[in-house]
Amino acid sequence: MSGFKLKYINGETEQEWIPNSNIKVFGLSSIKRRVESKIKGEAGLIGYDSVGMTLRNNGVVADAFNGDLSAVEKYVFEVYGIKSNGNSTKCFEGMADFRSIKRPDMENKIKFDVIDKLKSFDILAATFGREKKKIENNPTTPPTYYVYSEDAHTILITKWVNGSAVSFDETAFGIYPGIILCTREYDDAENETVLITSVYWDTRDYPSRESFPGPTGSDPVLVLKTHDAITISPLNFDFHFYFYGHLYRDTDIRILETISGRSVLTSYDMFKILDSIVLEAWPDLTIINRTGFSTYPIGLDYYTLLINELPFGKHPYEALKLIADSIRSYVFFDRSGNLVIQRRTRIGTDGTLRTLNLANKANGTKDDFWDKLIDGVTVTIKSGKTEEDGTTLQGVASVQKNPGIKPRNELKMEMIAPSSVNDTQEGVNEFG
Repeated sequence: MSGFKLKYINGETEQEWIPNSNIKVFGLSSIKRRVESKIKGEAGLIGYDSVGMTLRNNGVVADAFNGDLSAVEKYVFEVYGIKSNGNSTKCFEGMADFRSIKRPDMENKIKFDVIDKLKSFDILAATFGREKKKIENNPTTPPTYYVYSEDAHTILITKWVNGSAVSFDETAFGIYPGIILCTREYDDAENETVLITSVYWDTRDYPSRESFPGPTGSDPVLVLKTHDAITISPLNFDFHFYFYGHLYRDTDIRILETISGRSVLTSYDMFKILDSIVLEAWPDLTIINRTGFSTYPIGLDYYTLLINELPFGKHPYEALKLIADSIRSYVFFDRSGNLVIQRRTRIGTDGTLRTLNLANKANGTKDDFWDKLIDGVTVTIKSGKTEEDGTTLQGVASVQKNPGIKPRNELKMEMIAPSSVNDTQEGVNEFG
């Protein structure tokens, strides 16, 4: 490369910062990739080391950095290498880390790090999980909506108008398979939750508001099938029955199947959970799946860990690493800015597998043991199922290269079990 240029992006505003033209560059560190996996060659996140920049603190640079940065969502920088023929190639894209800003030489210079787009999830705050909803904002007296528990896995909702049960548009309130009901007060810190797997209309006999519905009859009733067993007394939906929406972080992570003519939630898609994390920060991102699978189903017991803004109870960056380990894939941004999910076993299948011509290599150091240092592995399989004592079911499996000898360089990792694994202690242990 005969030179480089920078592209600075603030929201929709894009500028080219040309060295020796509108900016003065005193320093730009080298650009190197790194792998976030616990062992070289294993699946994991692939990103870049942060790129350090030192610029003259005037002109467009001063305009960008000398204001109130607390009001700024993010500054994006792209680094382009310029070839001898004048063409440019994008080499790096990342976000300015405001925590690293320093102003040396009596503030005549500004120095900061630009972290790659994957590492940006380590500093960007997760802002939301599922939206909290309720049927009506202004409940009536007497109540309009009543809720009953017909059996351990069936909840009935009816609407009363002029002394009769009538149908209503449940989708207008956001009631779909995948919503999570709160069975206590909305602001109660100890909310109990129950996952709804199917929603459909049926008929029952409703003699009155307060009467338990009979098995026959023609009164319309909304039926909600639950994942967990639950028993509730007739109560007023408006005051006591709130719910979380079916979208997680504005993404539909559900896998639905048609069973007996009805749409039923059967599992969650790990790929969509990954989408929900990365699209919050980079909404225009193109995601390329090179795993050979269109979905990666995980069990519904994980729903309690997919309510708030922390996926699986982890910071978004740690959640991405957990997902990459679980699906045994590399996750990285390519030069075009697309996010690629590449299964390790399909390298060479989804792209061109190239072999280095060592005859043209002038120097380098060979490490014979780069992939042979691990002498033990312990895998923790995380389950979403809660045991009777309130703890979360998880399995642990270990293997040593030299049985009976404590490993000196042990690999430890966490994984999410796919939906095909039995949610029992034996099942998760066996999967591990």
